[in-house]
Amino acid sequence: MFNKLSIKNFRGIEKLDIENFNRINIFVGENGIGKTSILDAIYVSINPNNALLSFKTNLFRRIDDAVNNPNFWRTFFYKFSEKNKISISLSNKSKDNKRKIEIKPVYSAQKLTLQPQENKQNDFFSTSPTIEEETILGLNYECTIGDKKITSDITQKDSNSFQSKADENYQENLNGSYLNNHTFLDNDNIASKLSNLIDRKRKNELLDLLKKFKLSISDIVLDKNRKIKIDDNGFSELVYAHTYGDGFVRALHIICNFMANDSDVVLIDELENGLHVFSQKYVWESVLNLLETQNNTQLFATTHSIEMIKNLYEVFKENNKENLLSVYRMQKDENNVLKVIHYNSEDLQYVIEQDQEIR
Repeated sequence: MFNKLSIKNFRGIEKLDIENFNRINIFVGENGIGKTSILDAIYVSINPNNALLSFKTNLFRRIDDAVNNPNFWRTFFYKFSEKNKISISLSNKSKDNKRKIEIKPVYSAQKLTLQPQENKQNDFFSTSPTIEEETILGLNYECTIGDKKITSDITQKDSNSFQSKADENYQENLNGSYLNNHTFLDNDNIASKLSNLIDRKRKNELLDLLKKFKLSISDIVLDKNRKIKIDDNGFSELVYAHTYGDGFVRALHIICNFMANDSDVVLIDELENGLHVFSQKYVWESVLNLLETQNNTQLFATTHSIEMIKNLYEVFKENNKENLLSVYRMQKDENNVLKVIHYNSEDLQYVIEQDQEIR
């Protein structure tokens, strides 16, 4: 598991260091403070040999027109300036999995021009070449993972296609997933995960977890169009999962994601959206249940909900697992510098008992 993240010049973050990551890591803070950027940085680091991941983080943010948006690629760089070279470092106590990534722009072309320069010794003007850089058409990655050095990139081939180039000599062994408002709407994604669970004969395990949300559920299936249907004793026929609302579907995504992928790293943005306060508790109970069977899985999530944090702490404390929790509040100091306040389990207990605002 990872215990430290360093970010420089990535999106809205000029410089940030976070240490002492835990099994469950929750980021809170004002809108636009950089919480989602932290998840993006971790997502990119999960497999830096796949430069397409950075492209996908823009799609998650609905920045999806690389052709007509002149700043599409510049959105990755601090203050939209590609002169601010991006550096991301994600590490654990074992040096063999330390990851350091540097991201630079790839330009469409480079023009070589001659600029006059005064030669004071000989009292005449000479010419020297300079490079005028044109439109950014992609990103280049230079990565160090353990003792391995790899290079990858993603570039725009034409108005309708992109090309991602990976280092053929490197095979990533880290699994990860990113759940957010974009992926929660991806029916194919959840259908594939459910199909995976059915093939692995884990459907009954899934049903046991879902019954916490709706006790009358007796079965879950995929129809011929790969839409999820529920067998509910309260209905005379199978009903679509969305009948129960977005909160239930979001919970289904989270649980299936943990179960199907056996991910080393799970990222969830705006965790609380659509989840009723009671459903939040069921989600945490399910997450804890799954973490106990997946010893290496680490969760990073963002939330604005104090109820989500209270339910998290309550569920884990009831099971004597509160030592697995860390909350990080993002805020800027009087000099507009981004800072992190770390709350461990004891800190969480105190602020919850004192009803202090940590969001």
